[in-house]
Amino acid sequence: MPRDVFDADYPSLRASERLSFDQMEKVAGAFSSLGVEKICITGGEPLLRRGLESLIEQLARLTTVSGKPTGIAMTTNGSLVAARARALRDAGLGRVTVNLDAVDDALFRRMSDVALSVSRILDGIEQACLRGRTRPGQGECSNRARRQRQRDSAARAPSGIGMSLCA
Repeated sequence: MPRDVFDADYPSLRASERLSFDQMEKVAGAFSSLGVEKICITGGEPLLRRGLESLIEQLARLTTVSGKPTGIAMTTNGSLVAARARALRDAGLGRVTVNLDAVDDALFRRMSDVALSVSRILDGIEQACLRGRTRPGQGECSNRARRQRQRDSAARAPSGIGMSLCA
């Protein structure tokens, strides 16, 4: 989000104005009863929300109309995922999508307006794969570089990560 708009003085919602986890569970339960089978947690950065694992636990208890567990996914920028990957998985998170706008550090910093390196995000993805699964490399571990076609830069990814770069 652009700093010139969303600076420290931006009037964010107070906690009392945001949906509580119980309210989110109630809304998600209503959608599940209407046939929704997957729920994706998104936002500015969902991992900034304290107690997110509690919400995931609540949502993971929901079932589909056919009685199957509701699929829980999350979209993140990847900067905070490494430290919480195992707890998120244990809470019931089944899938993480990491948005990675570029694999070149300078371009990434310019596009995301953050002082993070691409290697930190890639390290986070690798840690999420290692901590979030019983076997490293099992299942899908992908990240997207949507705005930049640098397929040859995939070699920069840590070993053991399947990587999809999509333009």
